[in-house]
Amino acid sequence: MNLQPATLTKIDDGGAFDVVENAKRKLVSKKVAMVVGNRAQDALGAAGSELFVVDAGGVTPLAHADKSTQARRLIAEIATRLGRR
Repeated sequence: MNLQPATLTKIDDGGAFDVVENAKRKLVSKKVAMVVGNRAQDALGAAGSELFVVDAGGVTPLAHADKSTQARRLIAEIATRLGRR
């Protein structure tokens, strides 16, 4: 599979959707190595959020935490996938 560089894509259909299933579809349609999904309606204006990291290996849920903690978790997930940890 020829994967494209990382891109940011807004996924929104009014809030009534399954984040993980939508992220899986985006993973394929955008031909990227990883997609991070969240429920935007729960995260916007909030101090924290729950995230779902989706890649060819499956889904890694990141439990609800403040956004700084989630940023560090995402960096660790990316580093792991790049083999630089």
